[in-house]
Amino acid sequence: MSHDIRDEVIDYVRYWSERTELAATRLVRWMGISRSKYYQWRSRYGKVNEHPAVGGRFRGTSGWRSGRRKRLCGFTWSILGTDIAG
Repeated sequence: MSHDIRDEVIDYVRYWSERTELAATRLVRWMGISRSKYYQWRSRYGKVNEHPAVGGRFRGTSGWRSGRRKRLCGFTWSILGTDIAG
């Protein structure tokens, strides 16, 4: 979802929650959005969506990936040296 739409939903819920004195969670439930999703969106309010690989949760995994690649290549070569590969 676009960050603009996400922020509009948060603004809408805040606006109507204040005007009607209804809990934000009630409005969110009526809109069909889960409470956890609403709180995730609220915590990211004003932030642009980024791909996780751009400084997100995958930062610093290149060593793991290169090590995994080496293990897979070694496994492939060991398969080629057996009768399994034909």
